[in-house]
Amino acid sequence: TFKNFKLLVRNTSQNTSTSKKRRQFDVYGWLTLTSRGFWKLKGKKLENQKLIELINNNYLKDEFGRYFFQNGNQRVFVSLELAPFVINIAQNNPLILVTHTKIVIENIDQVWLDSNMNLMLQFGEIIGSLNDRDTLDLSNHLTNSSGHTMDSPEFFKESKNHSTVTFEDLFLEYRNKRTKIITFTKKQRAPQLRYINIPKPIRQK
Repeated sequence: TFKNFKLLVRNTSQNTSTSKKRRQFDVYGWLTLTSRGFWKLKGKKLENQKLIELINNNYLKDEFGRYFFQNGNQRVFVSLELAPFVINIAQNNPLILVTHTKIVIENIDQVWLDSNMNLMLQFGEIIGSLNDRDTLDLSNHLTNSSGHTMDSPEFFKESKNHSTVTFEDLFLEYRNKRTKIITFTKKQRAPQLRYINIPKPIRQK
């Protein structure tokens, strides 16, 4: 895997005019972040923990909302299956959420539920989607405005149709703070959350 990155640097350098100054090389289509927080290089899941840590520690965003791995003087732009970060449950009681890059979520600013039922969270500059494997565990921390959890009979008694979840009255409780879950469509996602799933070169005017 390290050889692939070295080869990538060499090939990119050969296709660019030489200069005595240190230049920045941009690469697209090599690296992908899956919806479950795995890195893929050319479609193959990365298993090398040192390389994974290297990517996690050098995972950045530019002013256009494109995420990339800074590899020396090379930016390897990341294709996002869903969101720039994947949120995992590190501990259930009390609930502790961490990103796939091992950043602990201190508090939650906003929570969204998209048209595909993906739960999206925002913490400062971090925007992430909940790992679907943790959905069931997180449901224990979802409440209505009265504070009843989803596993309580009172929760469904107070819903409008008394049988299913009413998303207009759904909150996520995290670190003694209750945040209302709102919904948005796919068309609203890109401008609202300010990131690009499939980065491409930017034409400079």
